Amino acid sequence: MNDPISKGTPSGSAWTAAAVLGFALVGALRRPQLTATGGPAADRSATPRRSVAAAQGPSQEAPKAPVAGKATDSGKAGTSGTATKHPPGFLGIARAVFDRFGNDNISLVAAGVAFYVMLSIFPALAALVSLYALVGNPDDVANRIQDYSYLLPPAALKLIIDGLHNFAKTAGSTLTWALGTSVLLALWSARNGISSVMTGLNIAYEEVETRSFVVQTVMALGLTLGAILFAAVAIFAVAIIPIILNFLPYGSVLGPLLDIARWPVLAVFVALGFAVIYRYGPSRENASWRWITWGSGIATVLWLVGSVVFSVYVSKFGSYDATYGALGAVVVLLLWLWVSAIVLLVGAEIDGELDQRASAAGDPLAAVPAGAPRS
Repeated sequence: MNDPISKGTPSGSAWTAAAVLGFALVGALRRPQLTATGGPAADRSATPRRSVAAAQGPSQEAPKAPVAGKATDSGKAGTSGTATKHPPGFLGIARAVFDRFGNDNISLVAAGVAFYVMLSIFPALAALVSLYALVGNPDDVANRIQDYSYLLPPAALKLIIDGLHNFAKTAGSTLTWALGTSVLLALWSARNGISSVMTGLNIAYEEVETRSFVVQTVMALGLTLGAILFAAVAIFAVAIIPIILNFLPYGSVLGPLLDIARWPVLAVFVALGFAVIYRYGPSRENASWRWITWGSGIATVLWLVGSVVFSVYVSKFGSYDATYGALGAVVVLLLWLWVSAIVLLVGAEIDGELDQRASAAGDPLAAVPAGAPRS
């Protein structure tokens, strides 16, 4: 017997067909509309206006000129771009120099400079003793260095003085071919320290080395010889003061004043040395000479104060001998050279930042650093 209700009810296949049709309809409604090219039509409500402008073709707007002093992919022009990131004024310059210090890895570069200078120090001292032996007692070199004991930690000072005494024992008093050859070999060995300083200054000034190997070598040898002679003059300038006092009627009264005057005299010598190395160390074209810059002045003060503080710290609180044993003096000297290299490179960073700001301002005559390029 047939149920009358079952006659009006769809069969199972009908229900299946209806379900498939429903899913297909829902999928069609959710599918994005196609354009004439077969791609999905853009949703005008969600598409930014710049996308519409881009779809209309390339813009007719003229390309923007590069900003002066800002880093570009094709050239240097102030690769760090710190002059455009920080405002003018003391705080802005200080923040820019701090950024340059980190971007250039100055502490790591200074460590490399200190290592090579450490290897070059004793050949340079040997050359100094050999040259001085031609005009005086070579042992005087060690005696005069003791006058600067407040700048060097005691362990490092003793290491240098012992080396000077050893060199003095073999120094000749006459100019011979053997002496000349030994001095040249010592200068050649010592030039590696100056070469590392030149490389560090190129990094600080953000310059690319363009000088040939011959020019670099001659420059390094010249700076090395100049540094040795400069150190000799600075060291023995202190020894001349007591001699001058003996010929003055009020020498006993002026003695304490001249002892105090050693500091500004030493500061002048150090500042002049920084000015020379900042001018001729990095590879800079059309660089002009200046006796003093912000970088060299600040570096001079930092080096004098830092050397005294480091010497006091090592002598009063340091325990490098207990930690490193026989190598304690070497480690102390290496740390002092590292601090000195950091100060040297920080001064270069200051001058480099001021130079970049002057160039960005479009006034080449306003460039502060000693090595500022002139147009």
